[in-house]
Amino acid sequence: MLFSLALILALSLLPACSRQAGEKVSISSLDDLNGMRIGVITGTTFDMVAMEKFPDSETVYYNNVSDMPLALQTGKVDAIMLDEPVARVLVQKRPELKILPEQINEEDYAFCFTLEHRELCDSLSEQIIALKEEGVIEELDAKWFSPDESQKVMTPVQEGLDKVMKCGISPGMEPFTYISNGEVKGYDVELLQLAAARLGYLVEYIVVDASSFASIMTSCKVDLCVGCVSVTEERKKMMHFTEPDYTGGIVVVVLGNGQLSEEVAGEGEGGDNWFVRSGKSLAASFKRTFIDEDRWKMIFEGLDVTIRITVFSLLLGTLLALFVCAARRSSRPAVSKTAKVYIALIQGMPILVILMILYYVIFASVDINPVVVAIIGFALNFAAYGGEAFRSGINGIPKGQTEAALALGFTKFAAFRKVILPQVLLRIMPVYRGEFISMFKMTSIVGYIAIQDLTKMSDLIRSRTYEAFFPLIATALIYFLTAHLLASALTYIEYRLNPHTRRNATK
Repeated sequence: MLFSLALILALSLLPACSRQAGEKVSISSLDDLNGMRIGVITGTTFDMVAMEKFPDSETVYYNNVSDMPLALQTGKVDAIMLDEPVARVLVQKRPELKILPEQINEEDYAFCFTLEHRELCDSLSEQIIALKEEGVIEELDAKWFSPDESQKVMTPVQEGLDKVMKCGISPGMEPFTYISNGEVKGYDVELLQLAAARLGYLVEYIVVDASSFASIMTSCKVDLCVGCVSVTEERKKMMHFTEPDYTGGIVVVVLGNGQLSEEVAGEGEGGDNWFVRSGKSLAASFKRTFIDEDRWKMIFEGLDVTIRITVFSLLLGTLLALFVCAARRSSRPAVSKTAKVYIALIQGMPILVILMILYYVIFASVDINPVVVAIIGFALNFAAYGGEAFRSGINGIPKGQTEAALALGFTKFAAFRKVILPQVLLRIMPVYRGEFISMFKMTSIVGYIAIQDLTKMSDLIRSRTYEAFFPLIATALIYFLTAHLLASALTYIEYRLNPHTRRNATK
């Protein structure tokens, strides 16, 4: 493990392989973008703008903003498209990047509501207009678009609000919507809270990627979504928009000097200086990732969610696996075939699709915790594989053992519990352990259904720091250590189930 981490660290400091270190990428204006690779966020209007303005370019899609600067610095893309305020914050944190002087177009940003909430949308629009006339929005603009972080403090939530408005946000849209010190904040967030409070609403936030806005709105999991949502005629057919709260536009961000950064390309005056700079850079990155804003707490909060999903999915999935096994072994053809179809369906679909069907379709109209949905989804998936493992284990036990137990006076249930089951568990434990660890690692996808697990917390940290090394390495290390501990626990159970090892231990 230590060797692997050392290798990853060494590779992270090597020149980017996508392009030769220091190779010029001459992009000084929008005219230079044709034929280039342009990074855009999935679910935005950026891809249509890129295809219209730069027809010869290649569009590369990303789910959130935090992945794009790294792709740009390592040469995976030549330029990225962002909303101008978001790009401004990015360049403040990453001075090696720059914004091209020409703005591609001008866009209005607003809060978007589902079609069922036309009246609420109109009422909120009236409050936004009132806040504009009172000069409140101008004050919010000065606060949230300032480089002074000390100013960016949310107005306390008004007490006595008796109604709840559910809002989906993308945390990577600083200064509009982001998470700092575990608190959802930003220009759009504070404006929404002020306007909603005047209508008697308390706002409850659900954190998702911008690419999931359409899914979470059509499934009615939220009433509205905020965070750099552009108003377009096509979108007006699918949702209602409030009065625009900000007018911005799309800009293009490229490397500031037309080269890979020194940190990535490995350039510098003298090897010693490069190592010193690399060490200082890693130390600063570590501080930004874990120390600033107590971000290390987010890692442990995400780990807690991941472990809870894994353990409860295992317990429920094992119980369901026994039912699936019993159904497959049933003498009734209808029951046996139904179980066989269930296994085929589950094994033939990606677990991510199963989770999204459960959350956005089956439980679309149900106010249910997404963690519960994840547990159900993983339990159903585990039951399909676990049920087959139990069935093959039982089939491998000679029938004569059951007959002998019955001849000794055991009931069928007692014979199964005391004679057959211990042998089955011993036979299937290696497969069972492998499926369990595989399920633990697969929980990394639950962020798609608005769950802030370990992987999602890593993404949230990256959305604030725009750095990938320490968040991803820490996440990988924690998954490895936790999986090792869980596998060791199951190995111990397997050891205790084996009568030979128990007998030798006693001797």
